[in-house]
Amino acid sequence: MSTPDLAHWYYYLVIAASVIFCILSLTNTMYLVLFTKKPQLTSGPRVSVLVPARDEEENIGRCLDSLINQTYRDYEIIVYDDMSGDKTWEIISKYAAQNPKVKAEKGIELPEGWYGKPHAMQELAKHASGEYFLFTDADTVHGPQSISWAVTNALAHRADVLSGYTRQVFKSFGEVAVLSNMFLNAVLFMPLWLIPVIKLPFISHIIGQFIFFKATVFKSMDGYASVCHNISEDVYMGRELKKRGSRLVFLDVQNHVSCRMYKTFYEAVQGIAKNIYDFFEKHVISIIALTVFILGGLVLPVVLLPLQIFTHGPHIHLAATAVGLFLAAWSLLLYNRGMPWYAPLLYPFLFMLLIYIAWKSVIDDTLGKGYLWKGRIVK
Repeated sequence: MSTPDLAHWYYYLVIAASVIFCILSLTNTMYLVLFTKKPQLTSGPRVSVLVPARDEEENIGRCLDSLINQTYRDYEIIVYDDMSGDKTWEIISKYAAQNPKVKAEKGIELPEGWYGKPHAMQELAKHASGEYFLFTDADTVHGPQSISWAVTNALAHRADVLSGYTRQVFKSFGEVAVLSNMFLNAVLFMPLWLIPVIKLPFISHIIGQFIFFKATVFKSMDGYASVCHNISEDVYMGRELKKRGSRLVFLDVQNHVSCRMYKTFYEAVQGIAKNIYDFFEKHVISIIALTVFILGGLVLPVVLLPLQIFTHGPHIHLAATAVGLFLAAWSLLLYNRGMPWYAPLLYPFLFMLLIYIAWKSVIDDTLGKGYLWKGRIVK
């Protein structure tokens, strides 16, 4: 087979994949828009809002202010100070003294085999009295209907566990460059609309910023005990829930909850690096496959397109079609997620950065370095 024939087959393969990505991006976006219900209920089952906090003096006040002012009536807020080294305990103690809805719990030493966040959430659940547990991060800010949204959608979709995309707040180019990649799975391989109906554990998606559990489901699996030593505890919790037959639903909560995950480019790189290898269950073959796929299928067509144009090559239209289709798929999802206008156009750079972070994660894990995260080493 001649070289031009091989080139044609390469472009046909990339175009076919890009068509699939367009379909997945479109169906995921339509699902999030059409199946996410507006908050309606202001009364119903009691909800325990559970907030793990470690060194969160800059964020916890905003979070609690937003949670105190909810339209939903029957709920409590419990905050667990995970042995902070700053003023977190002082702040949450003051809120607890001033508002009867807020309870402050002082953290204890980590038991053997537990990472900090899953242990904090396990401890929080011990003090909860609700029929539903809403776990939310200390750096989230909630609109006044966030609890109503959770109850409305959980009941409407008969969900055992409900999670969703929050609105990500970006204030620097570095944050956009790294964190755009957190939506990549919804374009490449994760049909969000199949999560409630497909039993495969890998077809699951949970974001730790917002997880709404039936208390009975949480207790029946002993909470976070099965994922106590996973860095990406939310990812593994989703897979564990699917293994146990729970009905998991993933929707769009960005109109009611926002979060700024990281404040610097370095923080964002470290945050993704500590999770990405763990996400793939530390299988290096998966990182190799990801590298080949992204560089060969997504980045290479962008490199070849200008070469085709400048040399008047025979594959200009195929190269342009391949690039245009993926750009359309990527743009649709990112714009739906409220990303800056320029973010989709940077995708070759963003994906090469992702490959760098992935291999950094592999190397750091292989060397046993781990990551210093809020004063603790995780690896």
